[in-house]
Amino acid sequence: MQASPDYPARLQDIAQRLRQARAQPPAGMPTEIFVLYREMMRASFAASLEDAFPQSKALIPLQDWEALVDDFLARGSCPSPSFHQVPDAFLAFVLEQIDKHAELPEYLPASLHWEWLTLTLAISTAPLAEAHEEALPDACLQLAAAVRLQHYPYAVHLGTAPPAPRDCYLLIFRDCSGAVCTRELGIPEARLAAALAAAPLFAAQAHAAAFPHNEYAPAWTQACLADWWREGILASGT
Repeated sequence: MQASPDYPARLQDIAQRLRQARAQPPAGMPTEIFVLYREMMRASFAASLEDAFPQSKALIPLQDWEALVDDFLARGSCPSPSFHQVPDAFLAFVLEQIDKHAELPEYLPASLHWEWLTLTLAISTAPLAEAHEEALPDACLQLAAAVRLQHYPYAVHLGTAPPAPRDCYLLIFRDCSGAVCTRELGIPEARLAAALAAAPLFAAQAHAAAFPHNEYAPAWTQACLADWWREGILASGT
C-alpha cells in the first residue's frame, strides 16, 4: 500500500505536538492515545536526562528541572530519545537558553557540563589510560586520549550543594580500569597540562611553555610529568 503524499507532513505535525506540553491531538487521533504517546515520549527523554545529570537535577527545585525539560522538548533539537544523543542536545540547549531561565542558578551550566564530560569519557571509544612502570621517556609527550583539561568557576566536582564559587582546574580522565576520575589541579599543574593539551612537547619545551619566566624549577616539572606518566595521564606524542 502506498502512503499518502501528506503522510510525512502528518508525522511531523504529530511529532511537534507531542513535544508541546499543552498541545491538542491532531484531527482524527483520540485524545487518550495522544496523551499516552506524549507521556511515553517525555518519560523516555526524562529518564535519559536523569541518568546523565543526577547531580544537576538535585541542585535545583524539582519544578524548575521539570520546566527546563519541558522547554527543551518544546524548543530544543534532538533527533531521537536515544541515550547518546539526548544529553548532548540538552546541554547545548541549556547553554544557549540559560539567560531565558532567570530562576536557574549560575552554577547549573558548569554542573551540567562536568556531568556531560564524565559521561562522554565513560562511553568513549578512546583507549584506556595505560599506567607506565618504566621511567618517563625522553620523547614528546601529550595528554592521553581519554584525558581532558577543564576549567569551571564552581567546584562542581565535589558534589556539594550548592557548589562553592571558585576557579577549579580539573583533569578528567578514564584510568586503566575504565573508571572516570576527576583531579583538581593547582595553577602550576594546570599551566603544564594546558601546554601539553595544545601540542606534543618534549619535557623541556613543556616547561618553557608553562613557565616562560622560569617560575618553577625544571626539576619540579620533571617530577610532575613523571607522576602523570606513571598514572597513564600522559602518552607519547608524535
